[in-house]
Amino acid sequence: IAVEAYDETDLYFVEHLADQLSISIQNASLYKQVSRAKDEWESTFMAVTDPIFLVDTDYNVLLHNGRLPAEMQVFWDQALSRKCFAKLHGRTAPCPACPIQEVQRSGQPVYQRWQTESGLVLDLSYYPVLNENRELSAVTIILKDVTAKIKMEGQLVQSAKLAALGEMAAGVAHE
Repeated sequence: IAVEAYDETDLYFVEHLADQLSISIQNASLYKQVSRAKDEWESTFMAVTDPIFLVDTDYNVLLHNGRLPAEMQVFWDQALSRKCFAKLHGRTAPCPACPIQEVQRSGQPVYQRWQTESGLVLDLSYYPVLNENRELSAVTIILKDVTAKIKMEGQLVQSAKLAALGEMAAGVAHE
């Protein structure tokens, strides 16, 4: 007489346990992939040498890469709130003609050039971040210091003017 070692409920339990273990192993693998992608994204974000901010639609700074110009660091350190206008500009209310408001209105990127009190010239780019419903959930702000570029362009213009003046003087002297 053959006696079965397991009855139907035992087999059902083992089968169910195996299914759950399989799902758990698959979830652990997916978690590892997502975690790796998150770490890679954060490493990339932090490696960018220009300041980058992620700001929500209520002006709260959600993420930043810590690359502020020294002159803006003072406002950043003194700000009591997480609002971008406090952290970046030392203000208590949104800036007049705030580019974030324009991004909210148009849904399109906005570009702006800004000169600080010390003469630093920054190009600011504001990019919309959309959620799964294609609604604006945040704005990415990238600051690019173009002070040296602007000075060099000014020097090139001045050199071109001097060259033209020299040519004109040479032409007059020749006649």
